[in-house]
Amino acid sequence: MSDPVFNKPIPQGIESTVGYYLVTTAFTGGVLNDVLEKKIAVDLSKSSQTESKATLLGVYYVNLTQGTLLQDSEVLAGNITYIGGSASGGGSSGTAQFVRITDGTNNLGLGSTAVGTAPSNTILGGTVYNSGTQTLTNGQTIAVQCDVNGKALVSIQKSIFPVTQHQSLALTNTAVSVKATSGQLFGFNFVNQSATVAYVKFYNIVSGSVTVGTSAVAKKVIVPATGSLFIPVQIMIQHNFTTAISMAATLNYIDTDNTAPTNTIYADVYYN
Repeated sequence: MSDPVFNKPIPQGIESTVGYYLVTTAFTGGVLNDVLEKKIAVDLSKSSQTESKATLLGVYYVNLTQGTLLQDSEVLAGNITYIGGSASGGGSSGTAQFVRITDGTNNLGLGSTAVGTAPSNTILGGTVYNSGTQTLTNGQTIAVQCDVNGKALVSIQKSIFPVTQHQSLALTNTAVSVKATSGQLFGFNFVNQSATVAYVKFYNIVSGSVTVGTSAVAKKVIVPATGSLFIPVQIMIQHNFTTAISMAATLNYIDTDNTAPTNTIYADVYYN
């Protein structure tokens, strides 16, 4: 095609996908296993709105793997093979297209493979239906599973609700226990009536073993002077504690500080 269609204005036209192709022989602009989308552009401005009389502006390919455009003349029929239909017509029977990311040995990017025959070290994007439970071995990857209707199956480990509230009316530089075992912090409300800022520090240690100023601080937040800090309960976990949830309040930010705040802090903590 001598007349490129790229960036050509189409006064009254359409652009349509006519099929998807897999590169089987490398050429300039395409390497093995690249996926190409074949498109046509036609001009209807002089055709009395009748597509059968439309002027063909050109045929071109989009290299979906590399994100580049190719003229029709750059793609030889012997270098590609048909793998799927247009967006309106659907794909060929028994073939599925996936986003494929490999370990560097195989092609990176978007590729095509038959269902259930993914190459080793390949991650597939898309969904696949299996009637039975899949059992994986170490290092094995599979496509996202779906039900018979094509809806992706998602497993939620646990619900965060209902959360539990812990209340401390006078939090100071002596650690208190929020939870004596592992848990997650989801929200909190701290009120500081002093004209000096204060800091609430969380510890992944049971409260009886916390030495404020010495023990490792897992998370800390600043409570404004004569103000409050409110983080509402939300799906995003504020912090995960693997041993226990303990907290204390200090006057200074540094982890080694064990000075009591000017006034005690009112604390509401929400955890699971």
